[in-house]
Amino acid sequence: MRPEADKSSSGVGITEAIVGLAADLSTGISADLQLLAEDTDIGAREHIAGAEDYRIEVATVTYWPVEAPCYITAGRNFLPFGTFRTHMVSDPLTLELGETNEFAWELGCLSKSWSLSAFGFNGDRDDSGGLAGHGASMGYATGFEHSWLSLRLAYTSDLGYSENLLNQLADARESRNNMPGWAASAGWGTGPATLIFEYVGAMKRFRPYEMKFAGQGAKPSSWMIEAAYHVALAGRDTSVALGYQGTEESLALMLPRRRTLVALSKQVSDPVAVTLELSGDCDYSVADGGSGEWITTVTVQASLSF
Repeated sequence: MRPEADKSSSGVGITEAIVGLAADLSTGISADLQLLAEDTDIGAREHIAGAEDYRIEVATVTYWPVEAPCYITAGRNFLPFGTFRTHMVSDPLTLELGETNEFAWELGCLSKSWSLSAFGFNGDRDDSGGLAGHGASMGYATGFEHSWLSLRLAYTSDLGYSENLLNQLADARESRNNMPGWAASAGWGTGPATLIFEYVGAMKRFRPYEMKFAGQGAKPSSWMIEAAYHVALAGRDTSVALGYQGTEESLALMLPRRRTLVALSKQVSDPVAVTLELSGDCDYSVADGGSGEWITTVTVQASLSF
């Protein structure tokens, strides 16, 4: 990692390890458990407090009657708000703004092309035993002879429960109002080419004491667009991807204003893939309260799947 006005630094570590278990308990009833260990400051010269995290991300039970189009899931889970697909090593900026992991229930229905779901969730700001928020998600996917198309639109009554916003709003949690948010994503592929787009944003402004930008309440949003091309080299899957991402009024969340990325990934054996990613982050301008500087990061990831 090389900041524009500082010395470069490097590091190696386990940035993320996940163990997932799934079981069919009986006819129509299944359970899922996912454990996460991660370190978010790989490459930093000094350890960041709280960078290491160990937690249960998913612990759910799902009831899906045989041959029925609908299901209900309850437990700790990621809300169906945002898709966050990427070919990169780095998480997209849409995930940094919108990913929400809470105790929740979800009622969903599926058809050949359509998916609909409604969800409600508890939060540690709400001690009444009721729901802290709710939302809905709608998706459409279809395939053609050599191509496919997917669309998704989602709403949440309180974007403030996303993981990054929870930390930012900790001091104002008891007095703030709900912050509705929406997310939209699209994906298209034909042959070896893929194009994806996503947007996540708040629907109104926070109060200045909750989150400020340029002297007024912030209205944070983020977006990403990514293109990838997949080929087979020497009998192994290989892909190259280009990405461009951005945020608006998200300086308080320590997110960059713009990000450019390029990644090359190759399957070196049946279970092992290696990915090389080059990214450049541009901070908000000095007039907006940022530094206006660039940070260049090179990441090499070896991943094992089985």
